[in-house]
Amino acid sequence: GRRSAESNATLDAGFAAVEHTLLKLSRSTAIPMHQVINLFMKSCGRNASSINYWNLYSNYFKDKSQQE
Repeated sequence: GRRSAESNATLDAGFAAVEHTLLKLSRSTAIPMHQVINLFMKSCGRNASSINYWNLYSNYFKDKSQQE
């Protein structure tokens, strides 16, 4: 369902706090923020992937267009 305005406000405040923390980490380690985020995601067992699956499919489709 739709989130309430109160939930959205809480999320916005939380996201701002997360962004502030990531910025502090980035500055204190001299590591770009996107790399800090990727390192955080990996440390939690999550995959921080920048794979564009549509591009993978389009290459597959190009190679196999007669079968599709």
